[in-house]
Amino acid sequence: MENLLPNYKNDWNYGNAVQDANQVLGLIALAEDDVEEAKKRLLASADSEGSPQMNSFGPNMKLAKALLETGERDVVLEYFNRCGIFWKMGEKKLSEWTAAVKNGEIPEFGGNLLY
Repeated sequence: MENLLPNYKNDWNYGNAVQDANQVLGLIALAEDDVEEAKKRLLASADSEGSPQMNSFGPNMKLAKALLETGERDVVLEYFNRCGIFWKMGEKKLSEWTAAVKNGEIPEFGGNLLY
């Protein structure tokens, strides 16, 4: 699946595909207790220029939440940082979520767990 991604770099949906592929592979890795692979996949899911959906509504936070539930705060903070590159409209949310994680909390991600 991910080996097809480079063929579609100019497609408007490319950012969504990068996110979705890495989020799914990260959740699978976490289910198999491979935390390091899940962390790698979380960061890779933000390694695009975004997409029309991600730039406005924001990225998916399902894998980030799952990693927070295992105590992996630093990688999630880095993920927020990377998402801020393309999700300018989400600056306030990312700032609030960052503060919550730094306080040892798991943010309420709302709709960002769905898309």
